[in-house]
Amino acid sequence: MAHTTHGKSERRQRSQAWLWPGLLAALALLLGLWAMQWSLGRHPEAPNVPLLAPDETFSKLNGIKVNDVDIGRLVISAVADLQSSLLGIKDEATAKAAMPALSQTASRFDQLTGLLNEMTPETRNALAFSITSIKPKLNALFDQAVGLPGVGPVIQPTVDAIRSKIDTLATV
Repeated sequence: MAHTTHGKSERRQRSQAWLWPGLLAALALLLGLWAMQWSLGRHPEAPNVPLLAPDETFSKLNGIKVNDVDIGRLVISAVADLQSSLLGIKDEATAKAAMPALSQTASRFDQLTGLLNEMTPETRNALAFSITSIKPKLNALFDQAVGLPGVGPVIQPTVDAIRSKIDTLATV
């Protein structure tokens, strides 16, 4: 029996010898996973704003034309493209890549404000009501995109121009 006790003692010592390195390896793995998760969490993500439903929001403008321009289609495309551009911005590089689309969207809002004097009072009111209803969501998208590291200086002038046009369209 003495031999059996000695064998158990050796096995216990061997298992204890592997215990500390095993625990240290597990701890290192956990720390590595935590560090990876922490670093992934530090990257800016897409703004967490509910997507707009421009077709529903602007349904009162469907089929209304001013100087052969379909107001409903113009405002829907402007809002949808603006939303898509802003949601695609994650950092300075994607902000720079989004600038042509943001500039095109700004031009669409310019076109809409340029047509205000040609619109009937009913059309202006329908447009203002629709823009006012989505303005808080658009402002949230603007704020979140501009607030991303390195993004503000790239898009701020264009965002300010678009906000100004949206304010004008909402108050007519």
